[in-house]
Amino acid sequence: MAGDTIAIGAKAFYKSTGPVDRKQPLAPAADMAAALVRAFAPGGASAADKTSALSDNASPFSEGFFNNDYQRLKEQDPGKDPNGQRPKAYLNFVLFDDRFNMVDENSGVRQVQAQPDEVQVLGQDKMVIQKSGFLYVYTSNETPQDVYFDEVMVMSMPGPVLEETHYYPFGLTMAGISTKAPNRLENKFLYNGKELQNKEFSNGGGLEWYDYGARFYDQQIGRWHKIDNKAELYFATSSYVYALNQPTNAVDPDGNLVIFVNGNHFGFSAPGSSYWQTTERVKVGERYSGSKYGEQWYSPVYENRNRSFDGAVMAQLGDTHAKYYDGSIGGWHPIGEDKRASATAAGREWYGYQFGKADAKQIIESLARDKNGNIIETIKIVTHSMGGAFGKGLVKALKEYIKENKLEYHVRITLVADFDPYQAGELTADSDIKTMQFIHKNNKNVKGMGWLANETQKGMGEGDVSTNTGTSTDHSIFTFLNEVSKLSEGTYKWDGNKWVKQ
Repeated sequence: MAGDTIAIGAKAFYKSTGPVDRKQPLAPAADMAAALVRAFAPGGASAADKTSALSDNASPFSEGFFNNDYQRLKEQDPGKDPNGQRPKAYLNFVLFDDRFNMVDENSGVRQVQAQPDEVQVLGQDKMVIQKSGFLYVYTSNETPQDVYFDEVMVMSMPGPVLEETHYYPFGLTMAGISTKAPNRLENKFLYNGKELQNKEFSNGGGLEWYDYGARFYDQQIGRWHKIDNKAELYFATSSYVYALNQPTNAVDPDGNLVIFVNGNHFGFSAPGSSYWQTTERVKVGERYSGSKYGEQWYSPVYENRNRSFDGAVMAQLGDTHAKYYDGSIGGWHPIGEDKRASATAAGREWYGYQFGKADAKQIIESLARDKNGNIIETIKIVTHSMGGAFGKGLVKALKEYIKENKLEYHVRITLVADFDPYQAGELTADSDIKTMQFIHKNNKNVKGMGWLANETQKGMGEGDVSTNTGTSTDHSIFTFLNEVSKLSEGTYKWDGNKWVKQ
């Protein structure tokens, strides 16, 4: 396995003068390849099957190997004979990875030295295996002169890697290219670090389900067997799918949180995830529609494609545990005409604080934990427009709850991302938390609304604000999709009392 240490050695002997009547020609590459295939093929195979393996490419030893890779190894031998005065007899060691590609760093040859009539030692000192795969050690002689090899030894010292497991996207194991160190206890914590339930039946079979705590996941079909406990938060997605059907971009940490706070909307109830998702009509090609006056005519072909801002954020941050808040507190706010408390930044911040006080316990309890009950998930807050002020109040309430319950070491708010926050000049970024602000300014297009939310909140560093990095100045959250790739959690260091932003 990768990380193991290997040492190789052998003794060799040849006489200074070989028998004069031996005029056997050199073995061609094809004969040597066939011989090696027969030598390393399974013992139960017939001679015909072993030989046919060469033409079927069932072995890494092919004519191409001997004509190319093997010749290169001989050129790299530190003890090679440039004058051709010694027998072309070698101790060979070749490592192939799981795709039967030769690993140069762990492959080589050692030619017998100019020491006839005495036993000599050939070998390779300790080397660390770079890739898991198959190591072949063998001796060869390409000359008519007899050369004797004895005591070929391979010493293996296990490295720190005990298991290497490859998975298909939804969790099935690629058994053919996965490896385990011998004589080790079985590891059942596999895909995403979850425990695999298998071999629990008397006949050695099992369910082959992963235990995510809240429910069990079936890797064989890529689905849960129980409805999501937070199904009301995911109206646009089946409550049985795993990782929003994007297992290559995200994971489900506990089988059931990023907090999204929306801005102004035209509804009368909280829009939830629908605020962050839309459908776009995209031209995908053209269709022949006939000809006239010698010219061919084509009509455009369109299809509707879903655009998911929240999905992109969760994929970027690697967390599909989500919760949604209505930062506008009930819907449509005509700019400059609304007398409700939620029309002011201070009013929305107060509302965010009240919601945070009410939900803090539930939010903390929903965070993912390891098998010992330790919290391993962080809190990330993403806001848009009027939701920026609401998010500040939410953060304040969460920090108070964390401090009151002495959870400072266990719970971290690692990111606040504010997209075009409305009335941002009245907001102050929390100095303990990494805060990123994205702004559109000026009127560069027909829908440009860069004047609407072009202020920078207090306490922001120069590198924490991105302005007009896209092609649009529209206020819509979907004009910020190109900025999602910039999102990242902050780094923090524990000073004994609190996490300090670095």
